[in-house]
Amino acid sequence: MLLIKTRALTHHSIPSFLPHRVQRVINQRAIDACKAHVNAVAKVFNGAERAAIVAQLNVLERTLALRKKKNVGLIAQAESFALLVGAGRITSCKSAKDRTGMAVTLEQAEYLQQYVGIRDAKWANVATNVMRARGTRRENVEKNTGSPYYAFNKVQVHQLPPHYRPPIGSFGGKVT
Repeated sequence: MLLIKTRALTHHSIPSFLPHRVQRVINQRAIDACKAHVNAVAKVFNGAERAAIVAQLNVLERTLALRKKKNVGLIAQAESFALLVGAGRITSCKSAKDRTGMAVTLEQAEYLQQYVGIRDAKWANVATNVMRARGTRRENVEKNTGSPYYAFNKVQVHQLPPHYRPPIGSFGGKVT
């Protein structure tokens, strides 16, 4: 089975010890490994599936080539690729709590849009915020830290891309 790991956003664009070019090389190697895997198991996919997979790999490469400071599109495209090929995938930040919760709930809302029929982006955003405010990710934070609040302060929240921001009233915890 193919396993894809995506990294949830850091408070800064990347850790200070990992320059952008190194991160791009790592991501490109991962894309190359995905291509090699798809080529190795190509016979299990029909022609239309192979075409969709190749197209998604091309989207991944174009997204990586954008060289954005916070390339959140790369995470979303890796999620789509993993679903397409039936791969296992992990999203995690350093502590697997706050930023991971934001990434996972966004992915869940995207799943609701694609597969359950919530087509309106407004309602998908509402679902994301409800999951972040009242869902199991919030319970995980409380069990892990003893506080029901994500450990973001206001400055950190504003540094996050808009789709990764927790709802008002759900952050401000002291434990990281």
